[in-house]
Amino acid sequence: MARDFKSRIDAVSAKLLVLTERYESMEQAYEAARQEIIMLKASLLAKDKEIDQLRTRAEYLTVASNLRGGSRSDLELAKALIADLLRDVDRCIDDLIE
Repeated sequence: MARDFKSRIDAVSAKLLVLTERYESMEQAYEAARQEIIMLKASLLAKDKEIDQLRTRAEYLTVASNLRGGSRSDLELAKALIADLLRDVDRCIDDLIE
């Protein structure tokens, strides 16, 4: 009976060891995935910022090309954009003065 009890304890102990190893393995995989998510989110934010900058540059290039010889409506759009930019500059100057 003591021998049977001992063998059961050994079996449970072995299963517990396997379970502990699997848990530690899963915990490491979870932490690695979590770190990867953090890196990917940072990369995504950087890419979004770059896309916004490139869109702005493309818009400015469009305005510049429209000022050189675009149609009447293109010229008016360019003037409107320049007026908006000037208002933004004026707001920034007002903020700096205050």
